[in-house]
Amino acid sequence: MRYRSVFIAAAGLLAVSGCSSDVAGPSGQGLEPADFRATTMTESTDPAKTKPAPPLGAVPIHQSEAEEHLVDIGVLVGQPPIEPSPALPPEMGKAKPVIVDSLVGQINGRPVYASEFLGPLEGRLRGLAVETRDEQQWVRAATQRIKEVLHDRLRDELFITEAQASLSPEQKKGLLHFIDTLRNNLVSTAGAGAAVAADEVYRERNNGQGLDTQVQKELDQQMVTFQVQTKVLPLVNVSWRDVQLEYNRRYTEFNPAATAMFLVIYIPDSKPEVLSEFTRRIEGGGAEDFAELAARPENEFPDKGSWPRKFEREFTEGKFFAYPEYENAAHVLKPGQTSPPIHLKNRTAWIHLQKIEKPPSKSLYDVQISLFNELHRQRLQEEADRYFARLMNKASFSDLNSMVAQLVSIAHDRYYVTQK
Repeated sequence: MRYRSVFIAAAGLLAVSGCSSDVAGPSGQGLEPADFRATTMTESTDPAKTKPAPPLGAVPIHQSEAEEHLVDIGVLVGQPPIEPSPALPPEMGKAKPVIVDSLVGQINGRPVYASEFLGPLEGRLRGLAVETRDEQQWVRAATQRIKEVLHDRLRDELFITEAQASLSPEQKKGLLHFIDTLRNNLVSTAGAGAAVAADEVYRERNNGQGLDTQVQKELDQQMVTFQVQTKVLPLVNVSWRDVQLEYNRRYTEFNPAATAMFLVIYIPDSKPEVLSEFTRRIEGGGAEDFAELAARPENEFPDKGSWPRKFEREFTEGKFFAYPEYENAAHVLKPGQTSPPIHLKNRTAWIHLQKIEKPPSKSLYDVQISLFNELHRQRLQEEADRYFARLMNKASFSDLNSMVAQLVSIAHDRYYVTQK
């Protein structure tokens, strides 16, 4: 079964390629209506060879084995306890049933078993038990993770069920041929040459999940991709105008603000000797003289005259000073230039532009493709969410909060308690 949303993988493939619908699966071809062509049943598609696993029942295990943690502890479901065979040792008849699994709910008729659901999460949940400070923190983190995976599982199941229901009779017949092709390609990919050998290869790679499970996963991926292509993707549209508007909305992100580094000197008119000296040196000196003068205590502008100001777009459009007289003088300066003396409010001021620091910017041309893909993914997700909401209204599934609570409780006993 699926523990990472196959919809996410399908949507990612579609979005990255823009509006392309040519999404290739592991078999090297996308799942399209033409792929479901009627065919005669081959040996590999014989239903007798693809029987579903029998329902899980109780397994008689001696209580001492359970206490020594030789078996997994879960919740007993399915058939009633199996009576011991007369050939078994007498003490086996006294053994108590050991919990091995639990049915926590169903999604569109498909059962959700605790062991099958939690298996891929075991490493993460055990890791959380080591990382978290206390039990409540573990419960919160585990609940969030389980809720996310269950939501993905629900989405996948509903998309797959809807895709299967939307197939025409001819497509349903052709599905057998598609599965047969998919299985042969997976056998070839494994490099095993035969299905039995390929099954062993996939069990080693996927923690005991064999060829049949891999075929089901790949088929589910193709079914979700098929459903996204036919029901969701046609509703997604991103125009050039949309890309332009998004660039303008995020202009400062792609064009970070520049900084104009000013030095300012304020000398009161009430100090004619100081004013005369500063005037003479500023008119006859350069940038170094101005910086030295700005740092002197006679300058009444704070921070030794330093006045860094950020601005966006053009320098001439920046807002640097409150008084128009200063603002107008600043806008005509080039780096390294000093303004003429400005007489205002019983003082004389000079403004010097040291430099302009401008971070690298990106034009619309530079980011148009990435913006298109971002908008496409976003709108694909929005349309998929709306489609998913419609499917949920007519679907049959157990209460999600109840399933999460049961899964967290079982995970707590299996992974938190044993880890501590």
